[in-house]
Amino acid sequence: MNDHPEGDVLELLVEDHAAVEALFARFERRAAEVPNPNLDVVRDITRELSVHAAVEEQVLYPLMREALPGGGELADHGIEEHQEIKERLAAIEALDPADEAWAREVMALIADVRHHVREEEDEQFPRLRAAVPSDRLTELARTVDRAKAVAPTRPHPRAPSTPPANRVVGPVAGLIDRVRDGARQAVEEADERDD
Repeated sequence: MNDHPEGDVLELLVEDHAAVEALFARFERRAAEVPNPNLDVVRDITRELSVHAAVEEQVLYPLMREALPGGGELADHGIEEHQEIKERLAAIEALDPADEAWAREVMALIADVRHHVREEEDEQFPRLRAAVPSDRLTELARTVDRAKAVAPTRPHPRAPSTPPANRVVGPVAGLIDRVRDGARQAVEEADERDD
């Protein structure tokens, strides 16, 4: 868990966006390689986006509803975009990475997320920064850090996206996801040792 003594929630979310963008760039650089080594990159993208969406839905969107004129509509739009991203992530997980459709779906996901990030960083974050006191934004960074520690690491398109239900279901899904992630990693490590 990171401590953000001088940072705030908006800076933290921008850092998350940059980390995901770096993964996107890594995917794009390696997309033409054969065999395509991007499965691990897509797993990292899935994890980062799943965690990020969960914390935005728990922290950022309620803040928008409270602090901005028209914030409810902005939050609803963000949640709709998150739903589309979760559904696309779930579709990618269901596809065989050797299938050509897999890479096309990942590229469509990248385009969707880039659009969503531009809206947040260019339009919504500046409005929030102007409307919310800096000490509150700093406190919310700590809230985001705590939420990340228990957030789902996989897409859950049918899970609730708004408080209070997402604050209950999210940590349970996160625990299950982390158990699945650990089991997958253990199997992969055992397979590597056997090779």
